[in-house]
Amino acid sequence: MRDTPSSSRDWTLAELENAYQHGFDTALRGEPGRQSKYSNAVLAAGWEAGWEDGIALIWQRLAQRRSNEGTPLMTMQLKLPSDYNSRSRPSLAGNDYSQ
Repeated sequence: MRDTPSSSRDWTLAELENAYQHGFDTALRGEPGRQSKYSNAVLAAGWEAGWEDGIALIWQRLAQRRSNEGTPLMTMQLKLPSDYNSRSRPSLAGNDYSQ
């Protein structure tokens, strides 16, 4: 199998599984999801999928623990000035997707 028709490097299912597991383990260790060590696009995507699944598992476990303890998850509330107009000012996050 090849990741793209122009790719000269083959990858195997075992390599893809290893990349996924490496990403998953990286997330469970609490390491940031920076770029993976893989230059092959398919293996890099496998690593990213594993990392995202690891983070999702951490959040799931945290939510379950908080639910069992009766403690709500932390939420962030943003207080805007009363004269704030989102249509005339740029989004606080940098991008305004509310069109």
